[in-house]
Amino acid sequence: MPSELRNSRQSSFPPYPQLPTTYIYPVPNTDVILNFTAQKETFDPDRSETEVRDVLAQAFVDNIRHTDRQAVIPPEMVEYIGGGNVFMELHPYNSEGGQAGLTWEICLQALNGVASFAHAYPGLYFGFYIYLSRVGPRENFIGGGALISFF
Repeated sequence: MPSELRNSRQSSFPPYPQLPTTYIYPVPNTDVILNFTAQKETFDPDRSETEVRDVLAQAFVDNIRHTDRQAVIPPEMVEYIGGGNVFMELHPYNSEGGQAGLTWEICLQALNGVASFAHAYPGLYFGFYIYLSRVGPRENFIGGGALISFF
């Protein structure tokens, strides 16, 4: 795990002009740490925030349908498509030894952080990596994804 990931404990987002290319966000009151990657050229002032909300709502509904909250999400890509041009994808990663994995509960916590970031930066498309702060450095990466647009 990068040292800046271990040492970061920021809980608010910087204003858009100061947003770095990579931003580390510990999701409040969880063990989830999100590493957002956003390029300024992926900013689209015409992005439909309604479509973003629809995609995130689909992700939340799909997540909460799973009653075994500690079940590990299979490693196949899970994707959510909005009603227009906005698309979100999620890639669970499970360590070979099965010591850490993206569970439905952890995924819900990560989605909360992704939703906060998306709402903080209207028009910005981004990628994200999901880490856990409570496991060893080799097992802490458990997934990733992106909020992107069909062009």
